[in-house]
Amino acid sequence: MKTFFRINNNAGYQRGIGTLLETLKPTSVSILASTKEAPALLAKGLQKDLTAKGVKVTVHEFDPAITDFKPIINKVKLQDRSDILMMSAYENDYVGIIRAAKVLKPPVKLVVGAWSLATPKMYAEFPDLMNNVVGTSFLPFPVEMKDEEGKRFAEVYKKTYNKEIEYLSTLSFVETTILAEAIARAADAGTLKSGGLPDAMRKTDRETLLGPVQFDATGDNPRFSVAMGQHRAGKVVLVSPAAAATGEIVFPGLPW
Repeated sequence: MKTFFRINNNAGYQRGIGTLLETLKPTSVSILASTKEAPALLAKGLQKDLTAKGVKVTVHEFDPAITDFKPIINKVKLQDRSDILMMSAYENDYVGIIRAAKVLKPPVKLVVGAWSLATPKMYAEFPDLMNNVVGTSFLPFPVEMKDEEGKRFAEVYKKTYNKEIEYLSTLSFVETTILAEAIARAADAGTLKSGGLPDAMRKTDRETLLGPVQFDATGDNPRFSVAMGQHRAGKVVLVSPAAAATGEIVFPGLPW
């Protein structure tokens, strides 16, 4: 797939989550993982990395059609007794898992998830479930931009849509910007009409709102890594890695 490019990948999510978990130094982690491809791969990668560092990891796979997570949470409570509950899943799964955990109250110290969890939308829709929950994130909320490109983007987005930028809008902005810059490079070189766009994309090497972006031979960004954000009463505070943090993590910290 010589014309395939992407900014984010499972390895970057695994790297970001793993960095946080290693910092917290848990003795044991329970991972609830959807059997869909991306969550399953993420769970296996985290299990391998954490086990190599001496952490006891128990993976509980579940079918995406499941609606009652209490039997799995009961295993976490009675058998695993882990320090951290990690969710490798999607939005509906997060809600079901945290609801079950709120009822059964396993003796974990933190609930961590992956993509589309540490977002203002999740807190707005489920404020009783999200406080202190940690998920992958690119920016704190309310947004704090440090560079001029980010400040311009936030200003124009707010004026256009009358709301703050967040996870997906930021990802779309960076993807579109990188593509537009590559189109301009190919046009300037006179190769755009003769198929020169992929080569121009491979010359990408810049800092973005999502961190550094380069493309390897397969079109992946080997430098991708996410930060981790924690819900705090309607705000999202970046808590990992240390270089990106806008506040200290609440740990132990639970939504119940």
